[in-house]
Amino acid sequence: MRGGAWKWVWCALTVGLLTALYVWRGGATLLFLCLMLGVLIGQGVVILLFGPRAIKIERSWLPLQPEAGEPLEVTLRVKVTGGIPVPWLLIRDKLAMQAEQVDSDQEYESGSVLLSGFRRQYTVKYVISNPERGIYGAEAIFVTYGDPLGYFKRTLRTAMNDTIYVHPAGLATCPSQGMNLTGEEEMNSGAFHKVIETSPSIERIREYLPGDPLHRIYWKGSARTGTLLARIPDTRERSIRCLWLDTRSMSYTPVARTGRPEDSATDAGFELAIQAAATIIRGELTIRLDQEAGDGELELRYGTTAEAILISGQRGVWQGLNSLAGVRTDNSTSQLVLPVGVMTPRAGVIYTLITGRITSELISAALQWVEAGVKLEIWTSVTSNDEAEIGTWLARLQRAGISYVNLPSFLSVQSYDRGDGHVSA
Repeated sequence: MRGGAWKWVWCALTVGLLTALYVWRGGATLLFLCLMLGVLIGQGVVILLFGPRAIKIERSWLPLQPEAGEPLEVTLRVKVTGGIPVPWLLIRDKLAMQAEQVDSDQEYESGSVLLSGFRRQYTVKYVISNPERGIYGAEAIFVTYGDPLGYFKRTLRTAMNDTIYVHPAGLATCPSQGMNLTGEEEMNSGAFHKVIETSPSIERIREYLPGDPLHRIYWKGSARTGTLLARIPDTRERSIRCLWLDTRSMSYTPVARTGRPEDSATDAGFELAIQAAATIIRGELTIRLDQEAGDGELELRYGTTAEAILISGQRGVWQGLNSLAGVRTDNSTSQLVLPVGVMTPRAGVIYTLITGRITSELISAALQWVEAGVKLEIWTSVTSNDEAEIGTWLARLQRAGISYVNLPSFLSVQSYDRGDGHVSA
C-alpha cells in the first residue's frame, strides 16, 4: 500500500478512536481534538478533490547550443488549469540530475523548485552549473501539490517532448592551426616526435595587404623575414576533410607500466578525442566563412558507421555537433575495423583519424592506406608510457609522410608557450 493511502487509514483510525473516547467520556479536550482533526482532514480532502486538473509546463534554456562545462540556465513556465489554486507547488525536473550525472538516489537541489502562492501561472529559473556532454530532455517533470501543512499531497507527471543537445567543449588550441613548426623549431619547443609536420591545410603566404583580417597575420613568418605576412586560403582547389572518430573503448584505455589497462582514465581520453573532433567541426565553419567561395566540405564518421554525415555550412556544423553529443564508447569490439570504402584515395581529400592509443595495428593499417594513395593524419588522445616503442612507430609514420598529433603533449606545449599554468582543453 502506498504512503498516501496509509495516511488516510491512520487518519480514519485516529478519528474513530477520538470519537469513541468522546462518546464514552466526553470533555472539552476530546471535542477540541476531534474538531482539529476534522479540519485537518477536511482541508486535505478539499485540496485533493478540487485541486488542479492539469499542469502544463514549457521549458526553454540559454544558451541555445550549450557546451559541456558551460553553465546552462533553464526556464520553466508553469500553467495550472482546472480546479482551485493550491498554496504551493514543488517542481522536480530530472534534467538537472541527468545533465550533471547525479545518482537518482541522492538528494539534489538544482532542478527542484518550491513555489508558493495561490496563482495560476509561474515562471521560474534554475542553473545547471556543470552539464556533461550528452542528449537530455526525455524525462518527464513531476509536480507535487498539497494542503498548507504538507500532510496530504498529490504528484502529477508532465511529459516533455523537448531535447537538449549539450555539445562537447572544444580544445584551447586546434592542432591544425598550431602545427606550423618543423625540424629544429619543433625540437626546441618540446614537441619533437609528438607533432610531425604541418596539417595539410590549403593556404598560401603573401604580404599583408590593407583589409586583410588580423587573424590571418602570420606572426612567426613575419618575425623571421621582417615583413608583415598573411596566410590566405587558396580557394582554387576543392578541399574535403574526412574525419573518422574511433569509438572502441579498448583504444582509450591507457596501459600502465605493469602492462595492465587503467580503466579509470578511459573516459578522459575519449572525451579529449570528442573535443578534438568538435574543434575540427567548428573550425570548418570558420574556414568556410573566411573563404568567399565556400565550396569545402567535411565528412564525419564514427565507430563502424559506413554512412558519413556531410557537414557544410552552419546547419551542417550543428548537425555534426549534435551527433557528437550522443557518441559513446563501444565495448563490443577491440579490432580496428573500418567500413569498406571509407579509406579510399580521392583527389583533394584529407583523412583525419582520431583515436586513443597508438598501436602496432594502427601503424600497419595507416601505412597500407598511405601506400594506396590516401593522404592521412592521425590524432591520439592517450599518451604511451613506452617512449622507445613510440619513437620507432613515429619514425615510420614520418618516413611515410603521415602527420601525427599526440593531443596531451601538443596541448601541454601550447599551454607552456602561452605562459599558462595549466592545460586548458
